Amino acid sequence: MALDPQQFIEDNNKALRETLSELKEKIKLVESYDLLSNLALYNHFYDGKEYKDYQEDRMFVISEIVALIALQGNYIKTTSIPPAGFSNHIEEIQNLAFKYRHFEGMRMMSERMVADRNTFEGIALKTMADESSIRNPTYPHHHFEVSIELYAQFEKEIVEKFGFGVRDSIALRKSILDLINKKFFEEKDKVDARVMALSMEVYKYRATQKIPESTDLTAEDFISLNKFSRKRIKEILFQNCLAGLFYNLSRALTFTVAELSDDSGVDLNKTEKFLSVFSCSFGSVLPSDVILSPETILKSKPLIHHENRYLCPSIPLLNFCVEPVIESFFKTNSKIQNRFKGVKHEFLLTKGIGLLTELLKSVKVFRNLYYTEESPDRYESDALVLYGRTLLIIEAKGHRISEPAKRGAVPRTEKHMDEIIGDSYNQAVRTLEYFKKHKNPHFFTKTKQRIEFERDVVDNYVLIVLTLEPLGNITHLLRTTASIGYFGEGKFPWIISIFDLIVIKDHLPVPSMLFHYIKRREKFLASNLTSVFEETDMLGYYLSNGLFIDHILEEAAEKSVDSVFFENQTDPINNYYVQKYVHRDTAAPKMQSYLPSVLIELIKAIEATTFKERDAVIAGVLDVTVQRQKLFSDYILRVKKMFSKDGGRHDCSVLKDDIGNKYGISFFTGRHPNEISGSMFQYAHYKMQQTGAGRWLTIGDVCENENTFEIKSLHIFKFR
Repeated sequence: MALDPQQFIEDNNKALRETLSELKEKIKLVESYDLLSNLALYNHFYDGKEYKDYQEDRMFVISEIVALIALQGNYIKTTSIPPAGFSNHIEEIQNLAFKYRHFEGMRMMSERMVADRNTFEGIALKTMADESSIRNPTYPHHHFEVSIELYAQFEKEIVEKFGFGVRDSIALRKSILDLINKKFFEEKDKVDARVMALSMEVYKYRATQKIPESTDLTAEDFISLNKFSRKRIKEILFQNCLAGLFYNLSRALTFTVAELSDDSGVDLNKTEKFLSVFSCSFGSVLPSDVILSPETILKSKPLIHHENRYLCPSIPLLNFCVEPVIESFFKTNSKIQNRFKGVKHEFLLTKGIGLLTELLKSVKVFRNLYYTEESPDRYESDALVLYGRTLLIIEAKGHRISEPAKRGAVPRTEKHMDEIIGDSYNQAVRTLEYFKKHKNPHFFTKTKQRIEFERDVVDNYVLIVLTLEPLGNITHLLRTTASIGYFGEGKFPWIISIFDLIVIKDHLPVPSMLFHYIKRREKFLASNLTSVFEETDMLGYYLSNGLFIDHILEEAAEKSVDSVFFENQTDPINNYYVQKYVHRDTAAPKMQSYLPSVLIELIKAIEATTFKERDAVIAGVLDVTVQRQKLFSDYILRVKKMFSKDGGRHDCSVLKDDIGNKYGISFFTGRHPNEISGSMFQYAHYKMQQTGAGRWLTIGDVCENENTFEIKSLHIFKFR
């Protein structure tokens, strides 16, 4: 029987209303701070040994939902649920809030059905949905790093306006998490000490049959516990004492101004002003307000204040609440705002180029250029970065996504995409066409210094749109299929936020893999079938399998599948940053690349050369399938071992057998470059005739150490 869409919507909305009503009634039965403390602790808990995004029913937004409902009413002073039923009651609230999120999400989606997600409507819907329930648009430590650098020139104005600076705010935001962790474990230590003391009382009773004059246990407790083993006595007492901790958990998870000031090292006055700006109180949410939405009071005021205590129901909201408030202040002062626009652009460009330079290492950078054509019009180019025979054309945009766009407004979303993506892309394409049009394209700097390039020394071009706004959740919707009408054929840009660029810089083991990632990413986005959560998922799949998904797409076509969703692939990346910055593990393991270590070392050795063929040979090695790469690396290990023993000439080969792009690669060893090069031509000619390959790449190594490469010969042979 076919599902009636209208009936489904009505049933969902009925379930939504019933769930919300039941949730509100249960929330009223628990002291407000103890309730929110339990929900916050549960939904922020994870296995410290290995972080994973999927935490079953644990989600930051669940504790936010409960907090927002609690904020619709007055502070509940006492808990009317007995201790024996408390944990079950909290669990019921957690489950109801989880169900509420599901029903509310379905309601939102049913009101905004989108046929093609790779459109402005699809981008607007994704933005709205993520703003409503997805947290941590970037890694907090990267966010803080960028904030310190970005707002440094405005510290005086910020302090004058708010009474605290950006660094103060970061110290306080970090300290809140540290403080409640510290307080929780102090309470936990008290539980352990109490369990030990009570256990000793029971052990003594067993020996003397006398009940201590001063004890928290009843006579019935002593008689009942005396029946068990010492181990079991401890277990029972621990469970009871721990239940007492959770029954009054707000003692651990709330804090005062003085406590936060002492823990953070930020003076009392600044701490008080920070808490005043970013806190709300009970009754501050109207009963008519939508609970789950892109804009809630907790987005701008993530701390809850009652009497002299504060509580944070969602650490991610705390981490990201300050910067929008600062930039809103800038907008009220045209002088500051105009200065900030220039600072923001220069910061973004400097930071982006710095990250690319750190990753690529050997580059030539030219920034803030302009050029003219036949007309007197002057055109600008933010930066040109030359890496070998590859030219990166970079356009940087510091625009923000506005609140209306975050609410899902399609016209505003389209306007922002035009400003951030469309304009930048057009500028980059204009620069590309100018560069290709002239044999010696020349540019000028701000100081009118003339910079001239040779077109013939550039084989590859990469268009980069660099953004300050964390757009990683929607960049995968900007397809080569041109659903939004921006991109011309063969001129697809790499749209990347500064935050995702930090992650990519941290994880690619060799510079050349950046260009291969961009190429494989473009291939991934050339299909309307593929779908992922965010940019770092594409990076995760690249690191795990090179984004070689052709076989998946072929299978989908054979089975007439209209959508292929790629699950979360960021856990190893997330775990690296959690271990490094939260647990301060300096040896935190990074996500390993699919590329065999032998090929990584080989590519590093090739990158150290200046051969014209360098970039093309490396691209050839990276483009071979994962299975063939493993085979090739095994062959190279054998050849290197033989060469280290006898110093003789050895070789091995691998073939990429793709229709229309069939080529081979051979690795040679020998003590002298001439000895290697002399045999390459005949060998390559023979192999191409034998296999039908259109080209053959050759790599010559003269290092007799089996663990090291010294490349003295690179060739690309083509025969017709």
